[in-house]
Amino acid sequence: ELPEMLRVATEITIGRQFKDEVARNQHSRNPASYAQAVKLADEIAKHGYHVDKTAANATFEGLIDEAVLTALDTPTTANFMSACALHHLARKLGLSPRLEAAEEAVYEARHSLPRDPAARLLVGELGLSLDSIGTRSARPRT
Repeated sequence: ELPEMLRVATEITIGRQFKDEVARNQHSRNPASYAQAVKLADEIAKHGYHVDKTAANATFEGLIDEAVLTALDTPTTANFMSACALHHLARKLGLSPRLEAAEEAVYEARHSLPRDPAARLLVGELGLSLDSIGTRSARPRT
């Protein structure tokens, strides 16, 4: 256990590194781009550090919203998986982005979603009910 002043300094430092790492990659949808941020998030969780993740949450809110809208506009397996991967990455980073816009968009489109397992995975990832989705039987584009 670190002395209080050293712990606070460490939290500030690692929090800044985490924020900078996410910001540096903020335009990337590739989870591999965030490898260093994942390592920092693991350290934060391991030691129970308290860091401000407001900016990172906002970044991932935008990335996930954008990926979900892309998947709904162009419903391919790859696009649905990209949105799922970003959601999963946000969890690995210890984030809790607001996903109301993404959830609402998926809910609004639920009757026209393809019967693609990746679409169903995204619905589940967003915490929505799978009961009324996938009434469209078109084959997914890949």
